[in-house]
Parts: sequence; C-alpha cells; structure tokens
Amino acid sequence: MRSLYVCAVFLSCLSCSFGATILEYLQSKPANFTYAVQAIKIANLTSELQTGGPFTAFIPTDAAFQKIPAPILQQLLNDQTAIRSLLLKHVTNGALISPFIKSGDNEVSLGGTNLTLTKDGAGAVMVNGVKVILPDVIVTNGVVQGIDFVFNVPAASVNMVEYLLKNSDKFSDLTAALTLGGLLSALEGPGPFTLFAPTDAAFATLSTSLQSLASDMNLFKNILKYHVVSGSTYAADLKDGQKVSTLAGSAFTVTKAGTAVTIDHAHVTQPDIPVLNGVIHVIDGVLVPATF
Repeated sequence: MRSLYVCAVFLSCLSCSFGATILEYLQSKPANFTYAVQAIKIANLTSELQTGGPFTAFIPTDAAFQKIPAPILQQLLNDQTAIRSLLLKHVTNGALISPFIKSGDNEVSLGGTNLTLTKDGAGAVMVNGVKVILPDVIVTNGVVQGIDFVFNVPAASVNMVEYLLKNSDKFSDLTAALTLGGLLSALEGPGPFTLFAPTDAAFATLSTSLQSLASDMNLFKNILKYHVVSGSTYAADLKDGQKVSTLAGSAFTVTKAGTAVTIDHAHVTQPDIPVLNGVIHVIDGVLVPATF
C-alpha cells in the first residue's frame, strides 16, 4: 500500500513538471519563484541546477524573500559570493520526497550546513523547523521542496560607529568630527538612528577645517546633529519635498526623483546600509543648517 502511495505521489509530481530541470521548473512558476530565479542567476548557479544533480532544493518562495528587510535583501542580490553561499545552504545531494523522509533525518547542504528533517502530526515535512509548503515536485535532476523562509540570512553585525571605523578609508573625517564633538558614543547607543554620512571627499570640499568649525562647539555639535535623524529611515520612506527633523532641532529638505535622493544639496550615493542600531546613507556633501 505504501509503495503504491509513493508511486502515485511520484507520478502526480512528475506530470506537473515533466522534462523540466530544477531551474526550468522554477522559471515556469513566476508567481512563486521570481526572486529565487533572480538569485540563482546572480549566484551563477544556473548550470549546476540545469545539469547537475540529483539534488533536493528547498527553495524559498517570493513571500519568503519579501520577509527579508529590503536593504539586506538588496545587499545580498548585489553580492554574488554572499547570495551563492546562501542558496547552496538550501540544496542537498540526492532526491528526497516526503514518503521516504523520517523525523530526525539529517542532511548536509551543499553550503556545509545541517538540514534537520522532521514531520508534523499531519505528516508534513519540516526542514530546520520550517514547513515545506509546496512539497515533492519531482524534476529531471531531483526534487523541489518549496518553503516559506530563507535560511542563514546575514543580519547587520556592527553598530553605526563600528561601521564607520571599519570603513575608515571613507569616513575618517566624519569619525574625527564626531569624536571632537563628543557624539561618537551616542551613536554607539541602541537608537535606532539614521545617519547621513559625508565621506572624506565631502569634507575635503569644505573651505573651513574641522578645528576651525569646532571653535564654536555648540554650533559644531548642531552641524553634526543635523546629519542624524531619530529612528530608522530608509530611502523608500523619503518623499520629494519632505522636511525631515534632525537631532539638531532643525529640518533638512528631501528632493527625490525616482530612486535618486538629495538631502539639501548633498546627493545620497549609497543608501540603506543596515547597522545594528539603525541605518546609514552615504552622502557626497556636508550638511549645514540654514541658520549657520
């Protein structure tokens, strides 16, 4: 009876994806796997998922990818090495289908991570505690198991100040200014904050040195605070013509055309860098309040 059931499952799945490889099946289901296909292409895994195998691919749906914070997802999709590493942690050797999976089975992904398989009371397969919601799609080079979660998404690992220090080749002047103004420790706090971070090249365009600006410490601190907003504000949250209140107590003006963002006169050259206590936007000019 069990063997007949397994055979029926096999045949019903096979009829859904006859002649298709893992990649071809995913491409045929854009309502569920558009992000996965995009990621596979960026990761340069198309050949492996077309001609390699057999594999079992635990593929996150579009809804799963959309649960990732937009800035982190964009960073992943911009980093071939990172997205390749992440995808390989969703694929294992061999063809695994539900009737042959036992609770407690363990597999090792192509990315070197453990995949622990269990079953719930209804017999549905769970992988690392995540339910397989589109099970047992048998293709020519393995099996696709659709899941509603993305494993091993990297989180922000440094706070705002640590990010500036880690990228001192770009932000040594900003770090020096924040230190001089006594604000560096504040940006190590829990926040969240949004920092519009001028590069060293931006500071180089100033006609006045940091030391000269710091001769009036209250004014100097206000200039620095004018670059900081309370809360996490991403580029998508900013609107054309919007006035945004800063920690200086005054507001800057946003100009937005499509995805291009300008803060007062400074262009945002790298938006949406997530950190543990907020978000950083890199800008190409030093912001100065109108009252300066």
